Amino acid sequence: MDKQTLLNRYTDEQRIHSELPGWNREAVGSVIRHVSADSGLILYSELTEKDVDIAIDEQIQYFKRLGKPFKWKWFDYDTPGNLKERLKKKGFEGRDPVSLMINPLSTENSLLHKKVSSIIRTISTAKEIDDIISLQNLIWDVDFSGLGNRLKSDKAETPNLLHIYAAYVNDKPVSAAWMYLDAGTSFGSLWGGSTLPEYRGQGIYTDLLAIRAQKAWEMGYTLLTVDATKMSEPILEKRGFQKLGITIPYQSPAD
Repeated sequence: MDKQTLLNRYTDEQRIHSELPGWNREAVGSVIRHVSADSGLILYSELTEKDVDIAIDEQIQYFKRLGKPFKWKWFDYDTPGNLKERLKKKGFEGRDPVSLMINPLSTENSLLHKKVSSIIRTISTAKEIDDIISLQNLIWDVDFSGLGNRLKSDKAETPNLLHIYAAYVNDKPVSAAWMYLDAGTSFGSLWGGSTLPEYRGQGIYTDLLAIRAQKAWEMGYTLLTVDATKMSEPILEKRGFQKLGITIPYQSPAD
């Protein structure tokens, strides 16, 4: 499958028609937005120079009425070509750019044949999720309690669509990652992969990639997608992931 075909599939299944657990999808004109109990997310828009400012203002006002912050996920192939600059002018703040990467799964894919280390465990209980959130807090020095609540809720409500794994050393997690299998699509989306510094470079990240790829294949999914940082991008490329573009989440302006 060539890169443009992969990108078209991603745009259709992961942006235009995406259904997120715990979120309400709303199609408003050329904007696709998702609304949860406490926030919002715009995954797709198809705007022009004539309507872009109006559309941005409409979304700002809509979420302001709801009293919820929201993110606008920009991709480098979005229209108009200056959408990123328009968002900035409206007060949106962008995070660091990451690479949109996709790996087509097939019987020849090396991840499907890799033997996964015995230190990798499947995570399923609330206590185990709390443990990996504590790990995330430690690695990044950020409070990930909201993520923990979402993972516990999603695991309880859609256990077959969320798969969580962690590497354990001396009965303590040292790295963790998870995958959402998006119902009705070809995609499994990969998240996490953070590892304590002293355990990096030992193949744990690749093991976590492999176990998720194997689970996705077992469940009938044929494409993996990930928003990759500069640190993880070289490893992903070695394992068959193709870079298709750049994406940046832009946080809505404060009141």
